[in-house]
Parts: sequence; structure tokens; C-alpha cells
Amino acid sequence: MEYRKGLLFLLIAIELILALYMVFENPSSGFCASGSGCTNVQNSIYSKFSLFGMEFKLTEFAVLAFVILIVVYYLVYKEKVHYRFFLACSGIGAALAISFICIQLFVLKQICSNCMIVDTLAIIIFIIALIEYPIARAKKI
Repeated sequence: MEYRKGLLFLLIAIELILALYMVFENPSSGFCASGSGCTNVQNSIYSKFSLFGMEFKLTEFAVLAFVILIVVYYLVYKEKVHYRFFLACSGIGAALAISFICIQLFVLKQICSNCMIVDTLAIIIFIIALIEYPIARAKKI
């Protein structure tokens, strides 16, 4: 369990770093794979949402979500929050990631390599959290 604890923290930190990078960097530059549709995906109508009359980019929301996830994960192992809360948060993240992958594949028919990495990591985090859940439950975390 100890190695998975570090692995989950590392994966969430990588997601946060990648999301921060995508907020501040031009979608077509950096580590975007050659031939991928990063610019088109990150500038599509699906890359923005409105909340209280203000428009936000999905990458900005992702940064906030990953900060919350890493804080929740930290609080779980300080025994301030139950593990099920982290499992629920990572499950919501995985569900959103799957929907974003489907939008890229079936609606936009273009792939953003940066987005795919972040979305895949979100799904992997949820899978590891599911695997770890019986162990955490036995330890009453």
C-alpha cells in the first residue's frame, strides 16, 4: 500500500503540473505530439464553460480540480477525511475524463495529446484508488 500511496500522489502532482502547463502555454507548442489536434481541441466549444456569467477554460477548471484532489488525498492520510471521499472525487474525475476522451474521439474527431495524457492519468488514479479501497477500509482510513 505504501508504494501506491506515493504513486497516487505522484500521478496527481503530474496531472496538476500538466494542467498548469496547458493553462499558460500555447496549445500547439511544447509537448503536444506532432500531427495532433491540440489547438483545435483546446479552442473548441467543449474547452470552455460558463459559470455565473463568467467564461472559464476547461484547463483552468482542471487545475482547481487537481489541487482539490491532492488536498483531499493528503487529508485522507492525515485521517481528517474518509477514504471514500477521495474515491468519490477520483471517480468523478475519471467519469469526466472518459467523457472528454469521447468528445475528442467521436465529436471533434481530433486528439489533443496533452489532454489525453491528463485524462488517462485521471482514469489510472481512479483505478488505483479502487484497488487500494479494500486496504484502506481494513485500516479504517
